[in-house]
Amino acid sequence: GINALVWGMGFNYVIVAFLNILLIKKKAKVDIKFSKMLLKMALLIIPSGALTAFVVSLCEYIFPLFITLVIGSVISLTSFALLASAFNLVDVKAFLVMAKKRIKLPKLNLKKKSMG
Repeated sequence: GINALVWGMGFNYVIVAFLNILLIKKKAKVDIKFSKMLLKMALLIIPSGALTAFVVSLCEYIFPLFITLVIGSVISLTSFALLASAFNLVDVKAFLVMAKKRIKLPKLNLKKKSMG
């Protein structure tokens, strides 16, 4: 059924990711510690996936499908951001500094106008 397809695709992505990491390690001659990486993946991917699945299964009974998909997407994206931060793929401090520089709030002119 459809669940077998999802599990098969999941295992496919895991195997392809593992083989890509091996190829990067071989071609770039980089020392990649698999035990550390697997531990991080287990500590982050499994709980974030379980959290997403749990929240979506709860929302199915309360909200319409569209709202459930939005909630699931937000939780998945948040989990992905946390994962990228944990693997040091994204420097969060640099991102926050860059966001502060780009977002300039307009100054409000609060002077009272005279009526006369």
